[in-house]
Amino acid sequence: MIRVLICIFALISSSSFAETIRYVDATALRNNPNNMYFVKVLELALAKAKKDTGTEWLQPLDVMITQKRQLIELKKQNIDVMWTMSSAQRDQQALAVPVPLAFGSYGLRLLVINKGDQHVFSRIEKAEQLKRLTALVGRDWPDKLILLDNGYRIDDSSNEELLYGVLQKENAHYFPRAVTEANSELSVLNNKQLMIAPRLVMQYPAVMYFYVRKGNLALAKKLTEGLNAALKDGSLEELFFSFEHHRKAFAAFDFTQAEFIQLDNRQLSASVDLEQIYKMQNRLIGNASKYLQSSH
Repeated sequence: MIRVLICIFALISSSSFAETIRYVDATALRNNPNNMYFVKVLELALAKAKKDTGTEWLQPLDVMITQKRQLIELKKQNIDVMWTMSSAQRDQQALAVPVPLAFGSYGLRLLVINKGDQHVFSRIEKAEQLKRLTALVGRDWPDKLILLDNGYRIDDSSNEELLYGVLQKENAHYFPRAVTEANSELSVLNNKQLMIAPRLVMQYPAVMYFYVRKGNLALAKKLTEGLNAALKDGSLEELFFSFEHHRKAFAAFDFTQAEFIQLDNRQLSASVDLEQIYKMQNRLIGNASKYLQSSH
């Protein structure tokens, strides 16, 4: 596997031009249609960049690698941009483009559970009860450290692409997924043994950022300018709420009946504006309720 990856990256590097912007997609491999939202945001940011710097060629790499490996390939200049939840550690490893891409939605976590555990989760009303159960997480995800910092049990022993399979077999486990992820991932999997637990939402401040190599100041500037322009004219928010899988996700979960379980996020850089994140999340919750009403 490592040899195959090296060959792929070497081939791409040797055939790349200055205007090429390479990124890891793996939408089909991960059964995660939400990745396409971030590709559309990348396209929007480049289109909105103020200065005419020529036409960029976006080159997706459809290969299954971890976020940790993406950061390594970013540093080695084998890819040019990635998107991930922000953390102080990642801000040291790469150059963050500090404009939130998903309006705090990755800090609103729904709990995917085994249907056999419905009775267990229906009785949960506070964090202490949830802490007795086990959250499934990826080994290199910021979510893992957030949960541990807040005293939750976690299981990171399985590869991330296998976590839904683990959930199908295990009792007293849950898989926290962003509100924009859970519904669409379950739809793709079509696994009748899994469901989203009603009511329960884990909430903490979190932002998704684009990251580029630390020395790539030109691309960072271009993306910052483009994203800020898209925020100012409303086109980024329009893209977020019009994205098909987001609309379906908001229509599928009733936030008006939600029981919010609050967590701290000590992994964020001190420069992140927590108040801004909570404002974005509250606005998202309000808009989600409108989608729920329109679906009935």
